[in-house]
This record gives sequence, C-alpha cells and structure tokens, in this order.
Amino acid sequence: MSINQDEVAVSIPTPFDNDIVKMGEELNGTYVAYGSSGAAGAERQAAQDANAASMSPSAPVERSVAKAQAAYTNSGWDLVDAVTSKDVKVGSLKEEELPAQMKKMSPAEREKYIHTLASKRADLQAKINDLNEKRRAFLAGETKKSAQANTLDAAILGSVKAEAAKKGFAAE
Repeated sequence: MSINQDEVAVSIPTPFDNDIVKMGEELNGTYVAYGSSGAAGAERQAAQDANAASMSPSAPVERSVAKAQAAYTNSGWDLVDAVTSKDVKVGSLKEEELPAQMKKMSPAEREKYIHTLASKRADLQAKINDLNEKRRAFLAGETKKSAQANTLDAAILGSVKAEAAKKGFAAE
C-alpha cells in the first residue's frame, strides 16, 4: 500500500449538508439538562458542537448525523434520554433537579413536555438519517468520479473492504 502524504482528502459538499446541520440544531433544542450534572453535560455538548463547526465543512454534518444515532445517549444529564431509557421517571425528580422551564409545570405537564420533546427528537433523527443515506449515495458517486486512491482514508477503506471480501462480507 502506497500513500501519498501530500495528497489531501477533499471534503465534498452535498445538497443535503445544510438541511442536516439545520435539523441538528433543531435536535439540540430537544435536550433538557437536569440534575446536578445537567448544566455541565449541556455545556460539553455545546462545546463539541462548536469544535465541529470550527473544523472542516463536513464536520458539523457528521456531528449532526452522529447525534441522530441510537448510540448517542445522554441519560446522565438529558432528561429526555433518561426518561426514554427508563432510567428516570419525571415524577420522581425533586424540584431542584428540574430545569427552570419545568419547575412551573404541573406533574402532568412535565410528563407531556418530555414526551413531546422525545417525539420531536425521534422525528428529527429519522429525517437526519434519511438525508444522510442520500448524502452517502451522493458522496459515493462523487468519490468514484474523483477516485482519490492515494489518500490515507481511501487506502484504509480499500484495505478493510479487501479483508472483508476475503471473509465473505460485502462492503459498500
């Protein structure tokens, strides 16, 4: 395997990127910090979003896609994830553990609020994942056109695909 260290991996913009990032920002509105670690968790998430925004143009897109996956959970600080995963019941939280916007709500309103946000989050995640599939197909077509086989990522991907084929797996 020969890798040209001077070859630069190109970030290819797609027609889906802006919509994915916009939905990722909407997704951020569905997080509800609670408990003693809530504020710190929300701050860490915002910091990582800012880090992604300062990197390559595709980094915020990829971050939005990552946050739309089932594996991305924050039940330690996000009340929506904690309730969805059944780690916490809204009614069992003490007043001081609730975020300011929920303290004025009745117990029934709190439940409804969290379930509404969970539904909105699931809808946004599904839309992001749908757009990401279209994005991946677009990128696959563009990558074939430019065929940059001398970059590190292309070399690693080619190697993994070759090994997978030897074991009887098919890779895109």
